[in-house]
Amino acid sequence: MTTDSFSNSVFRNIQLLEQESNINGAIMEIAAHYHGLGPIKPELLERIAHYVEKCPALISPPSVNALNTFPQADLDHADLAPVLKNLPVDHRERNRCGSLDFPVAATMGYIREIRLSNRDSSSLTPKRTALLDTVGSAVCSALQERVSRLVLWHPQRYDFVLTDAFEREDTRVDGDSMGLPLALALYSLITGTPVPRDVSATGRVMRDGTIRPVSSLKQKLAALERERWFVNRVLVSHQQKMDAGTASLNMIRVATLKEALDYVFPHAPEHITADIDLNRELENVKRQYDQYLIDTCIENTTGLIKYLEAPRHAIPKDRAVEALFRCYWRRGSCHCHKGAVQNTRSDLQKAETLYRENPGLILETDYWGSRINYAVLLKDIFRYKDAEYLHHHIQEGITRTGGLNHEKGKNIGSLSQLYLARGRFQKALDRQKEAMGMIREEDAHRNYGYLAQIQMRSGNLSGAKQSLKKASALLEEQGARGSAKTFYAWIFSEYLYRHIQTLKVPGKRHYSQVKYLLDKYPDTVSYVHALIRKFSGLAMILLGDHDGGLKLLEEAIDFFDGRSDPMLRLLGVSVRVEKSLWLIQKGQPENMNRDLRKIAKDLEIQSDIKHYFQKEIEILHQYLEMGETGPEARANLLRALCSLQDQIPY
Repeated sequence: MTTDSFSNSVFRNIQLLEQESNINGAIMEIAAHYHGLGPIKPELLERIAHYVEKCPALISPPSVNALNTFPQADLDHADLAPVLKNLPVDHRERNRCGSLDFPVAATMGYIREIRLSNRDSSSLTPKRTALLDTVGSAVCSALQERVSRLVLWHPQRYDFVLTDAFEREDTRVDGDSMGLPLALALYSLITGTPVPRDVSATGRVMRDGTIRPVSSLKQKLAALERERWFVNRVLVSHQQKMDAGTASLNMIRVATLKEALDYVFPHAPEHITADIDLNRELENVKRQYDQYLIDTCIENTTGLIKYLEAPRHAIPKDRAVEALFRCYWRRGSCHCHKGAVQNTRSDLQKAETLYRENPGLILETDYWGSRINYAVLLKDIFRYKDAEYLHHHIQEGITRTGGLNHEKGKNIGSLSQLYLARGRFQKALDRQKEAMGMIREEDAHRNYGYLAQIQMRSGNLSGAKQSLKKASALLEEQGARGSAKTFYAWIFSEYLYRHIQTLKVPGKRHYSQVKYLLDKYPDTVSYVHALIRKFSGLAMILLGDHDGGLKLLEEAIDFFDGRSDPMLRLLGVSVRVEKSLWLIQKGQPENMNRDLRKIAKDLEIQSDIKHYFQKEIEILHQYLEMGETGPEARANLLRALCSLQDQIPY
């Protein structure tokens, strides 16, 4: 190897180490080859000076010793000699509250600092949101046990970032192995107690507080030993297999989060308030339900129910009854999402009893609103007969009690959506038009959107176009923004796709319309944005941009895969079905097995959905198990996919 190629090879290694902020690794790599690096020595010395200036607390004793072997003249030229005399000095004797250094697996391993803050978590990716929710639930359960008072978990109140040694944010890391460091940092933030500076951790935290082992521990420990010289205690799962020991690290095995917290924070916190702001807690529960944080919603409503039903609380009876009603029907709806039928019936019966036994304490609009929401949920999990019966029962009840037309309209509009899901287009159309005569004007744009859906799916594209124009005009009149505009964009994206399907030769104008829509909604932050991507992707495939269309479908799939709610996973199934049908059409069935496995798995998450699609699931499993497939198997698969395409109403 020539001198230049040797220098280039070493320099590339140094760059890779620096990219991951492996400062000590980079210094040791420079030191190991310094005398043979010739003309690039000045640049490398500049890099070392930059490390020392930006991260003095991270330079390890072995790195200082290695640097002191450099020629004195070189150190003087880079102004390093006086600085090295004061290193290593840990200028942060303890962590900030809510922060912790932890190792990440890679070829050479590296370190990130996790930083939590009290701000809205809406900027987090779906995977990070799900991780925060799981870990936070376990933390609050352990904290509640430690302080012997009600502690409710609100994931929307917290945000976190991962930063490297140079304060650069790293958005790539989202694995479960950062669960334990996240838990320690979250507890630190909530209680105002810093994590000891010499502590790190790696481990998966389950919702029940158990700690599970992680992979690539050898690389992680090597990175800790090399890059964080002040860390000497590392918490891992009690089940963790140890590849090799390290001289400087004391491995602390823990089976549960409670054990980990007791070890790291031996004293109970003093600053946890016992006060319950009922209005705020009920609003938080609503947000959690709306964001499909179902397990957290169940846990928090359970805690509130226990609190409200306790003999001693300072809340007036009328307020307590109303709050209990909301908690029971919300928890019942959550159980329905999870397919727990008995729990659902029990909770909703208790809500019904509270309404019947306390006339005047629960608003009629709240009661009927809860029943309509439950009927919609029954529809979403394909319990169509139950949902239709309940809608008719609600309509009779609203009429009997003299309810408002707006409530009647909401119920009839939801019934229309049920008929649309079942493919009964005329009934859906009639009910939606009836609803529009009752709904308040400020909500009418949404009903025009639903009307457009019915029209386009029944083949009346010109009618759908007119309905969308009316919806757009209403939105403009009202100066609507946010979710209302996004909902319209979803319906419009489906209209564009179905319109392009009917064209023999789609033009550039149609491609421009799809691109304009995507430019207005560049980020996938909700299921509506993901559906915009689904229909825009299908439209782009029809327009000949196969790569661009498939990329959009994958973005939608990634969003739905990151969600735990069965309905959102079902929407992911709908996207995978469209992708699989396209692959069959292109003669590439061998590329869809991964999607077929995921379709079958997601259809089996919720018991009602699994029962409804039992035939399709069986065909998928048969096809996957057969390996080599003949014409009959392919025909059965095609029928199953087309059945799913027809019956998933989104």
